[in-house]
Amino acid sequence: MEWTQEAWSQKLKEVPIKKIEPHEWPAGIRPISLDEEGLGIDKEGTLYWHLKPVAMRVKLRCFELTLAVIATGATLIQAITSIIALSK
Repeated sequence: MEWTQEAWSQKLKEVPIKKIEPHEWPAGIRPISLDEEGLGIDKEGTLYWHLKPVAMRVKLRCFELTLAVIATGATLIQAITSIIALSK
C-alpha cells in the first residue's frame, strides 16, 4: 500500500495523537518525550505509553538459551585462563 499525504491525513483523523499534559502523569512517572505525546518512565525503568505500562517480555527459546549458556561458560573459562596466565 502506498502512503499518500491524503491517506496519511485520513489515518490521523481516525486516530488522532493524544497529547498528555505534565499534570496528568501520576506521581513517580516522568514524561520522556519532548512533545508530550504520552511516553513516560518510572524509577524502576518501566516504560509507559499514554499513562499505561508497556508490557515487555523477553523469553528465550531453548536453542537461544543453550547458546547463551555456552557463550557465558566459554567467556568464564577464557577469563579464568587469562587470570591464571597473567599470575605466572
